[in-house]
Amino acid sequence: MANAWVVRPKPHGINRLDEFLDQDIVAIGWNSVGDLSEATEAEIRSRIEDAYDWSVYKEGQAVGQVNRFANEISKGDHILVPSGGDVYIGQVTSEYRWEPSQEAGKGYPHQRDVEWQFDGGAVSRSSLPGRIHDSLKGRLTVFSVDGDRVADLVESELVVRERDRFGELQQEYLERLQDGAIPGINANSFEGAVVKTVLDNYFPSISREATTSDESGDTDLLAELPGDVTIRVQVKHFYPDRGELGAGAVEQLAASMTPGDHGIVVTSTSVSEGAEAAAAASDHHIGIIDGEEFTELLFEDLQNYTEQELNQLGLEIQPPAIKPA
Repeated sequence: MANAWVVRPKPHGINRLDEFLDQDIVAIGWNSVGDLSEATEAEIRSRIEDAYDWSVYKEGQAVGQVNRFANEISKGDHILVPSGGDVYIGQVTSEYRWEPSQEAGKGYPHQRDVEWQFDGGAVSRSSLPGRIHDSLKGRLTVFSVDGDRVADLVESELVVRERDRFGELQQEYLERLQDGAIPGINANSFEGAVVKTVLDNYFPSISREATTSDESGDTDLLAELPGDVTIRVQVKHFYPDRGELGAGAVEQLAASMTPGDHGIVVTSTSVSEGAEAAAAASDHHIGIIDGEEFTELLFEDLQNYTEQELNQLGLEIQPPAIKPA
């Protein structure tokens, strides 16, 4: 039975969806590790150790993703490429190959050929079965999903639409958000009008809490779900010149949590290894949503927002598209 894999279309953080669709490929970056046609997982690990000065945690993640792409994906497997509220589904038609023309700069030399299903059209995430829909929220670049369910999905009757109209806009929105260049969005409004609006699609009961910064920690947003499940959210709006999200934000949220609570740290910037390690070491269940993932969540549910909410998010309707205000 064929497997199924999610491959995100952003080598080096650059959205390459159009290139993937036009060239009938999926690809990843990690240029510095060279051609992996004959490389074992151990060899991949050694090359990553030599090429990058990373922590054991980050190195392990990278080895897993690169090895999956080079050695575990097989011809006949299905590929899911998420983009905002859309998903593109393909079937792998080649073995791994190294493309020298993409070796320099921010290229994507590790490639596999793909035959796109539905003539390269997009499937709405909202039409996917719950288990597949939820699996697309994973943050890794390459990871496996339920192959049987994807195979059944390909054989089913799905509503297919044109390519994602908002791919470039999503990238522009992220860049402007991180630069503090979207009118009306600042640290205060990002917490309330922006993050709360987006998370309300997942936690309808979410509310804003009074902000504190004492030894009891801090919860910015709170949701009480059925089954006595409590979700606590800490929101940090950083500009690139302030660096990555640090471990302090995770520790601050953890200090406000009680046993059984679930926590989420949301930031508009990238996440440091220290923050990831603090979340992994915490006695509580704490996840982190960085700027890229948050923007993807926002655009995934674009059709669900009212005109007023779009304005709060820094977007304005200009048919047939939506662009930053």
